[in-house]
Amino acid sequence: MKLISFLAISAIASLLIGQIIRIPFLGGVFTFMDISVFVFSFSSVFYFLFKKKSLKLSPKLSIFVLFFIVSAAASTLLSLNIFQPKEVLISALFLFRFILYFSVYISLYNLFKKNQVEKLLNIFLLTGACFAAVGIFQFIFFPDLRFLAEFGWDPHYFRLVSTFIDPNFSGIFLVILTSIAFSFFLYRKKLRFLMYFFLFFTSTILTFSRSSYLALMAILLIIGVLKSPKISIVLIVLLLTLSLMIPKTRERIEGALKLDETASARFESWQKALKIIKKNYLFGVGFNTYRYAQRDYGFFSVDAPEGQHSGAGTDSSFLLILATTGILGTFFYLLFFVSAVKLSFKKSSKNPVYLSAFASLIALMIHSQFVNSLFFPPIMLTIWFFLSLLEIDAL
Repeated sequence: MKLISFLAISAIASLLIGQIIRIPFLGGVFTFMDISVFVFSFSSVFYFLFKKKSLKLSPKLSIFVLFFIVSAAASTLLSLNIFQPKEVLISALFLFRFILYFSVYISLYNLFKKNQVEKLLNIFLLTGACFAAVGIFQFIFFPDLRFLAEFGWDPHYFRLVSTFIDPNFSGIFLVILTSIAFSFFLYRKKLRFLMYFFLFFTSTILTFSRSSYLALMAILLIIGVLKSPKISIVLIVLLLTLSLMIPKTRERIEGALKLDETASARFESWQKALKIIKKNYLFGVGFNTYRYAQRDYGFFSVDAPEGQHSGAGTDSSFLLILATTGILGTFFYLLFFVSAVKLSFKKSSKNPVYLSAFASLIALMIHSQFVNSLFFPPIMLTIWFFLSLLEIDAL
């Protein structure tokens, strides 16, 4: 059990490595985090087989996730009528990854007890603090990452990206961490949670991610309404003041209002997704085959016929689900997500774990309409980790 606990902690801590280690595999890539999750999940299975214990599935969420997985698998098989077998096989690897990360939720739910929830959250916060510290170091000493465009990354300049190498994904991760730190400070009144909060809050600002700013505003509003309106109002005023005082922040917000290049690209991404959905709304084009669908629709440029790193998705997770799994897959995913929100809301006015989870899920729902954050592996791991804690606490 000590070994399994260590592997669980290692899987959580692997979030810190992010996208730094990427290993090519069958036309795709896997990361150090994928390896950590794989080792933990399969070790958990062998542990339960050795102990002759049965794995329990939470009826609150698992049933909808399993139905979604079946729908995604069916849509992927049907995509053999559209794409080459090799392309479908490569696409199916992401479904395997989704199942693998979902197994973290099952493993944690079966392995840990209610009195261990806060210990796991403290490990998560410590990992997040290291992530934020690396991001601030990168922002100060390596602010110009435009050279990474040569390797398929977006050309970020003077934005905190940390080890995710993306300010938007880093932003929502930091927002979730801010939600946890804020909720626990309001309940526990301990200095370390306040220090965590300002570290994550400041780091989120430095991402200059508009979608993350919206998500941050959402958690401040939600936690304020449910727990501390006065403190939240002060923080919202602070956020708005910083938005006006910091030139780059003001520039980003004005760009959204005037539809700058990034905002226009986002609208274009949504329009492309809607074109694909219009012709494939029943079963979708196949889970994770979106890159090949975009290629066949002629959405990629001549210079990048397979798209860049972002070519496998669109700037809305829910549009991506509808485009790739159709109405049925979308229905089951929405049932899962709504059930998760309802579960987190249940004790949100009495328990910091539930409060931070509820605020984070709403923030993530908002963020995922502008970035494909629901299927970014570190965010997937964060979601399953968080939901497993809720399920453990509910036992």
